[in-house]
Amino acid sequence: MYLCKYTYTYETIEEENIVMTLRIGICDSVDEWHEKLEGLLQRTEYLKEIQYEIEHFYGEKELLQYSGEPMHLLFTDIVLKDGSGIALAGRVNLVWPECQVVYVTDEVSYALDVYQTEHIYFMLKNQVEKRIEEVLNKTVDKVVLNFKKANKRILLSVIGKGQILVSPEEIFYFERRKRTTVVVTSVGIYEIRDRLDDLQKILYPDEFIRCHISYIVHLSGVRIFEENAFLMKNGNWVPISRSYTKIVKKLFTVWKMMNVLYVN
Repeated sequence: MYLCKYTYTYETIEEENIVMTLRIGICDSVDEWHEKLEGLLQRTEYLKEIQYEIEHFYGEKELLQYSGEPMHLLFTDIVLKDGSGIALAGRVNLVWPECQVVYVTDEVSYALDVYQTEHIYFMLKNQVEKRIEEVLNKTVDKVVLNFKKANKRILLSVIGKGQILVSPEEIFYFERRKRTTVVVTSVGIYEIRDRLDDLQKILYPDEFIRCHISYIVHLSGVRIFEENAFLMKNGNWVPISRSYTKIVKKLFTVWKMMNVLYVN
């Protein structure tokens, strides 16, 4: 049984952070199609700053015998040399429930049959080059969300470093500076492009609070709470603007009671 494995790493990630490796499977009976799809994936903008692996499977039996880490994303043809891609996807739905299945085929007649299984995309092989970025945009975002939930980590797309996962406990605060946001943590300082409004949508609301138009603080990183500023455990002061004072005081009091913490 022949199994090819390729690993691509585009950035060096610091050892203290957990790195998300996107595992992509290609299941098809045609060798040339493996080469073409892999080449298209390598050239996409979406994967340039993500660490990922590609596994190649040439039939249903080979994939079902695979004993490595679960795939996050599986591209499969519908007609395989030793079985059905639809039946295979059904098994994948059970064994790897978080895996996003993408059907890529020349068999238009099976278009309705794919709805027997959980899948995220269906496209013809002659459409792949035009639609691969769209597919990755839809599938990878869902994979990342599942990964974050499972690992209780915050995914940051760091400028010059790529994507890293950071424990919430390592973060002191976020500071918006012109067109970028600085993330101050116990293991280093990172620069990201995300706006604070967008970060608030993914951060844990009972741990991270907005205290200023330019700041979000992690409450467990606070040493002293004053009316107009937080003194963080790293020694930095974070301002509290007048418009946020009332809500900050309320949220901080609730958080302190829930965590039975004493702020010196």
